[in-house]
Amino acid sequence: MNLPMKPIAPVSGHPTILVIGGQAGVGKTSLTAGLNKNGHRALVFDFQGGATAVGGYVMDLKAESNKSGKPIWMELINAIQLVKVKNREVGSYYYDFLVLDPLTDFKDIVNGYGTYKYNKSLVGRSASAKRAEEALGKGIKFTDAQITKYESKDVTSDLGKNGWNFLNQAWGELLNDLCNLAPVTIFMAHTRYKTLVKSTLTEFNVK
Repeated sequence: MNLPMKPIAPVSGHPTILVIGGQAGVGKTSLTAGLNKNGHRALVFDFQGGATAVGGYVMDLKAESNKSGKPIWMELINAIQLVKVKNREVGSYYYDFLVLDPLTDFKDIVNGYGTYKYNKSLVGRSASAKRAEEALGKGIKFTDAQITKYESKDVTSDLGKNGWNFLNQAWGELLNDLCNLAPVTIFMAHTRYKTLVKSTLTEFNVK
């Protein structure tokens, strides 16, 4: 074994997917704004409205959701389509980095999109029609608006283990789209504290 006397070139380039975790307020979002150097562009899909405070290329999807009345997952899909169109227009990646901030909200987005996919499936439509029939009576020809009123609000709560099939579909579709919008996809994750009870007398906090 010998000490290295010369630096070596990296075996590979930068990662294509990166997760940055830490407590709130330590500067994770500010870090992403710092990526906009030397002609690079870092696009932030902001789910909580915090990235606008540090500037950069920010799409405040929470604000868009509040303005349109549509769920954030729908605004995210619209934003994905806009970036796809821009990439086709320039014939390459327009942004060098794509940042999703924060990861905790992305979980709710996947759940919302998965629930939507279930409700629009044949099995979901059938279940909604059955609930409408139980509430309004048999022999009625239901309108789309009536069936929509009895759709699932949370596919995992309503279907249990079977609901994860629709969540997996939503997760796979969103992740595939997001990871093809820019060379590097960055997920910003918040550290959470949780109390674990070891016994009736002992408990401790963990991150």
